[in-house]
Amino acid sequence: MSLFIRSLVCDKNYFHFRSFTGIAAPIARMTSVPPIATAKPTNQHFSVGPHGKECVDLTFVEEPLGLPAEGGYGWPQLNFSEAVGPDNRYVILRKLGWGMSSSTWLAHDRQGNSHVAIKVLNGYYTDLEKRGRVWELESLKRLSSPTSNAHCLRLFSNFTLPGKGSTGEHICLVTQLLGGDIKSLHEAQDAVFPLPLAKRILLHTLRGIGHSHSHGVVHTDLKHDNIFFDAQMTSEALDNILASDPPRRHPPEPSFDGFVEAAAMQPLPTPTIDEAMKRTYVLADFGSYIWTFGCLIFEFVTSRALFKYEPYAEYKLDEENNMLYQMLCYTCEDFPDHILNVSSQAVKFFDTSCNLKAGPPLIDYPFEISIRNYKVIPEADVLSTTNLMRKCLRLDPANRASASELLEDPWFAGID
Repeated sequence: MSLFIRSLVCDKNYFHFRSFTGIAAPIARMTSVPPIATAKPTNQHFSVGPHGKECVDLTFVEEPLGLPAEGGYGWPQLNFSEAVGPDNRYVILRKLGWGMSSSTWLAHDRQGNSHVAIKVLNGYYTDLEKRGRVWELESLKRLSSPTSNAHCLRLFSNFTLPGKGSTGEHICLVTQLLGGDIKSLHEAQDAVFPLPLAKRILLHTLRGIGHSHSHGVVHTDLKHDNIFFDAQMTSEALDNILASDPPRRHPPEPSFDGFVEAAAMQPLPTPTIDEAMKRTYVLADFGSYIWTFGCLIFEFVTSRALFKYEPYAEYKLDEENNMLYQMLCYTCEDFPDHILNVSSQAVKFFDTSCNLKAGPPLIDYPFEISIRNYKVIPEADVLSTTNLMRKCLRLDPANRASASELLEDPWFAGID
């Protein structure tokens, strides 16, 4: 997870995120901390704050529990075997994972006698939902009613959970149980996906995009960790996993609200490549620009990013100019004037002839060259792959194919 920094002032206490042990683990800087009842916690580091006062930096092994929602935090604190929801319908079994706005939990639905996932938004994000600043709940409702789609996350129900301490309330989204995301699948395999698997994932993703677009839901955040595969596990298999690998908690950590104990993240087992070929892939952050999907084709086929910042000292390109330059070179197109004319930022980068002001030499570098350089797919598949990419990666959005048109592309022939 990439480094993320946010700061706030709350009762003269300072909080911010800092990268730690390979994940975006937070540090809270406080001018006062809860009294230490036993040995000094290992996550405390003393320093001097900007006003000369002694502060304590607190590192958190997972999500930063016990920090106030009003400052951008407010992650939920749930207990194992805790019953939540209307009529205490759902019983919390273990934590599957967490992100920058929520944590996700495996739960047993006592009414339906089944296992579900509950995404619990932190207090800050819940407040944004209630004020209409974000629309995750509304998007899920649109996509789940009146008919759902096998390749989109399905919302079974939702409710609001009272928070603990300063965390605020938590909107809870009850959905089908999924097995994990494409990022974890790729990391477990540590190799380029076989082309048939890449095609299957992309086809299922495209079906999810088509469904979301048909319901008026569009979002730009399409990436590996927003595409999931189904769990394909019986209740008996899940019970066996819970028995052999019970839910765990980390040691207590001091925080703004007192000592907290984070639940350990325990995702479900990752499938093998053979198993992955039989899974259904589900879009969990809905919608996409077709441009983003074109980039994803390249990433799934090569296991590398299409666009990446590489400084060219001789051209004196900063990161923004560099990305625009790559778009011109890869697509072998020019930005049309009617697109630049409606962009408030265009004058910063382009002259009146629609050329980059930085003036780098334009070199056509079509997608075929990049894919061939990596030598990851047979030559016979290179042109068909890049033809599909080119339908998505057009500088004029009006020229990009729709999701329904892409689904008809022969590249997906024989893939289900």
